Amino acid sequence: MRRRTQGFWKDNRGIATSLMEATLVITIAAVLSTVAIISSSDQVADADTTTSHSEVKLIGVSILSFMQDTGYSPAYLAGTSNGANDSIVEILESDGSDPSDSTGTWSLKDKKTDLLTNHLTQNNPGNSKVAYKRVGEISYARFQGWNGPYMSKIPAADPWGDRYIVNIGFSTSQGAAKASFTTGRRPAVFVISAGPNRTLDTKYLQAADEFVEGGDDEVFRIQ
Repeated sequence: MRRRTQGFWKDNRGIATSLMEATLVITIAAVLSTVAIISSSDQVADADTTTSHSEVKLIGVSILSFMQDTGYSPAYLAGTSNGANDSIVEILESDGSDPSDSTGTWSLKDKKTDLLTNHLTQNNPGNSKVAYKRVGEISYARFQGWNGPYMSKIPAADPWGDRYIVNIGFSTSQGAAKASFTTGRRPAVFVISAGPNRTLDTKYLQAADEFVEGGDDEVFRIQ
């Protein structure tokens, strides 16, 4: 118990603490608390970035595994289609919100899209009920075919609530033709998260040999 004596607070042990000292202690405690909060916020931000980096890589590697097994890209609206004139998906995406677009090149609402899970975990491209041929189902290529699931689960969204996106159409001959590059050049195909600013800063269409990653986007190159 403390009692006040001539401008000081004195406890039962006879130790006096001036109001100035008490104020200083409170101020230091407040500063330390603020530093702890800032440090905690930085750690959360770093963890989110690390998660996003890992997940774009995992999605990209899963797509590469799909392509190695089947011999073509997970970009078709029906599993029996993989030719030059078959209907393709332009964008593969996870769940989540559409990020903003500082480049003005993605136009997500105007492109043919499909869910990553339809190609990598459920073998149900385009919700068509026409599955990709599985390993052992192709008479002329016994060891070639869909051999998933390639991921146990597609992330519901990136750490900031936005979609993971793949410009998968450019991995097909149809998509490459639409890129209108000079002969011998290929468009870049990549998995992307818009990052902490929730804005796509990397252009949708770029030549693979001149690819530039923009802003704070998290990107994994497939080609």
